[in-house]
Amino acid sequence: MISMRRSLLTLLAGLLLTIGAMAAEPMAIAVESAEAGLDEFTGQPLVNVRWSAEGQRAFALFTADHVGKRVDLMVGKEVVTSPVVQTVLDMRDIQITGLVSLAEARGIAGRLTGKKARLFVRLARD
Repeated sequence: MISMRRSLLTLLAGLLLTIGAMAAEPMAIAVESAEAGLDEFTGQPLVNVRWSAEGQRAFALFTADHVGKRVDLMVGKEVVTSPVVQTVLDMRDIQITGLVSLAEARGIAGRLTGKKARLFVRLARD
C-alpha cells in the first residue's frame, strides 16, 4: 500500500513538472488564413487570423487555462502582441491589433499564410 502511494506521488510529481515545463514553451496553433487590414472604426492596422478547426480547439483550451494572465502571441520567435486573456476565446477568428503600420500587418499576415502556418502562444515573460 505504501509502495503504491509512493509510486502515485512520484507519477503525480513528474506530471506536474512536465506540465510546468510545457507551459513555459511556446505552443504552436494551426492557422487556416491570415489577412492584413485596417480596423473599420479606428483605421489602425490589424491582422485577421482564422484558426483551423484544430487550432480553434487548441486556442480555446490554452485561453481557458490562462484567463487573467498575460500571454505572448508569436510569429516564429517574434512576439507580435501580449494581451491579457479576459475570457475563454473559443471563436474561429481573432484579430491581432496594436500594430505600428499596415506594412507590419502585411508582413505578419504573409508569415501566417501557407499550408503549415502556425501562430505560437505562451505565458508572457514579464
